[in-house]
Amino acid sequence: MTSEQRNPLLWLSTLYFTKGIAYVMVMFLSLIMLKQMGLANEAVLSCVALFHVPWITKFWWKPFVLPQHFTLWIGLTEFLLALAFAALSFFISTMWMLITILSVIAILTAVHNVAVDGLYRQVTRDNHLMAFARVKELARKMAVIIGQGVLVMVVGNLQVFYRYDRFYPWQATLYILAGLFLLACMWHNHVLPRGYHQRESAPHRALPSLKDVGAAFLFFYPFAVGLQAKIGILFLMDTPSVGGLGLSPQEFGLVMGTVGILGLTAGGMLGFRMLRRDGLTRWLWPMAFLMVVPCAVYALLGYWEPTNLALVGLGILLEQTSYGFGFAAYLWVLRHVHNREVGKSVMALSVMVSCLFSGLLQMAVGYYYTFLIALFLSVLPLVSAWTIRKNPTLK
Repeated sequence: MTSEQRNPLLWLSTLYFTKGIAYVMVMFLSLIMLKQMGLANEAVLSCVALFHVPWITKFWWKPFVLPQHFTLWIGLTEFLLALAFAALSFFISTMWMLITILSVIAILTAVHNVAVDGLYRQVTRDNHLMAFARVKELARKMAVIIGQGVLVMVVGNLQVFYRYDRFYPWQATLYILAGLFLLACMWHNHVLPRGYHQRESAPHRALPSLKDVGAAFLFFYPFAVGLQAKIGILFLMDTPSVGGLGLSPQEFGLVMGTVGILGLTAGGMLGFRMLRRDGLTRWLWPMAFLMVVPCAVYALLGYWEPTNLALVGLGILLEQTSYGFGFAAYLWVLRHVHNREVGKSVMALSVMVSCLFSGLLQMAVGYYYTFLIALFLSVLPLVSAWTIRKNPTLK
């Protein structure tokens, strides 16, 4: 079977699973790992904010990842990611090496993302079946469940077994990731199609530019939720003595990595279904209003500090479902702008700034007041939605 004849379903699931696992490691697992290595919240969130830089600058360096070499880039980045995870396990006790290697992993992950999405568009351009999109999304969701749920539980169980040793459980987990990416590299080297070149794009209808949409919408719509999202992870796992909920890694994996992801998936699917049926004009205001709910949930959790895991899980389910539904409007706008790569960079910049800001706030006023400030700023999605309400090209 030639490269052109290979069915994308043969490799699509594993490709997007590895893409998702790498992203989850950089943006979520690194939070927990750096916290458990002894960094203060401000330093942890500053490091994670730094990891967004490759996504902020993606519109600039993406053209250098040439379309005719997408398969090569995928194999190279997966091999280097395997080496990076192995090196990370070896240098995990040295803080400056830990942060440096995580930064390298962030760069490799961003390049891998570009190559994976580029190859997918090349191969499925002429026969884009709904099955391909469903397999891709299912693989990405499974990566998040495994990354935020199963791997965190594995770390927690190993910490109990090894009497709360800080280093070995993370080293074992990183060895698992290194082996996973090495296997992915060998598998994809065997099954990925080759010989694809850049093809002429089919003509598209006129799409609005970022100037039509407004950079203010792209920056401020996710800002308040970004303010509580990363600090919320630390809040769930931090000790009650400093205002956290004190969830164990096993409890966090269950609440955030399974219940939360199911809510996020259900909310996102419902949101896109409504947008496809009725258009953005009908649902922009309700979706923008629902972006208030995640901030409100964390403010209530910060105030009551519940010890009942079921109550915490219910709050996370409500928060993630509302976020998935409300954020669908933002993703819809991104998909319908002409220069969407610049739009994605603006989104990454918003997340980075809010991440930095949340660390400074938490160190200054604590978790509860940080969530109250985020709740106050959750008016921003409503204000930013007002700026694009009359744009007919986004309906």
